[in-house]
Amino acid sequence: MTGMKPGHAYGVHVHCEPCGADPEAAGGHYQHRPSGDPHHVGPHNEVWLSFTADRQGAGARVARFTVPFGWVAASG
Repeated sequence: MTGMKPGHAYGVHVHCEPCGADPEAAGGHYQHRPSGDPHHVGPHNEVWLSFTADRQGAGARVARFTVPFGWVAASG
């Protein structure tokens, strides 16, 4: 990815459907404990691949998502 604000942290998460022009079409998030409660949105309960853009405004690093044993991503 290029053209981002240098040094800015971006929160990236995984939706159940493909992203497109209509944000609602992407569906819910993959969550360990599916919930509509806003307190369950975040890396503690969802697949997040956040990163910080480099000095040139690019996101070239590999994002990793590590979960405890037994964590299962279900569509929320």
